[in-house]
Amino acid sequence: ASAPPPAQTTVPQSPKPTPRQTEKKKKDKKTVQTFDAAKRLIKMLKSKDSYLRAQAATALGGVGTRRHIKPLRKLLKDKKTSVRHAAKRAIRKIQKRYPRRKKTKSKKQKTIMSQ
Repeated sequence: ASAPPPAQTTVPQSPKPTPRQTEKKKKDKKTVQTFDAAKRLIKMLKSKDSYLRAQAATALGGVGTRRHIKPLRKLLKDKKTSVRHAAKRAIRKIQKRYPRRKKTKSKKQKTIMSQ
């Protein structure tokens, strides 16, 4: 008596990602890369070289978010004018890209005011 042939098992293939999923992966990867770049630039803001500090501030203005304004504000008191100007421009650029949200009244406040 011979053993029956082994049953063939097929591994289900994962479906091909949709264009939206592919785009989301790319965006997530880009966000991580931008975050890593911003971390490095913040370290460069502390350099002894004023040219490097100014360049880092300019670059951070291009990729930074509102959370990166605080380290840039420290450069507003730098000895070198070029560094102070670069920091000021970077802060403005970030603020323009990420404007503050206006505070809206809650439903409770609206109800109280309308009475």
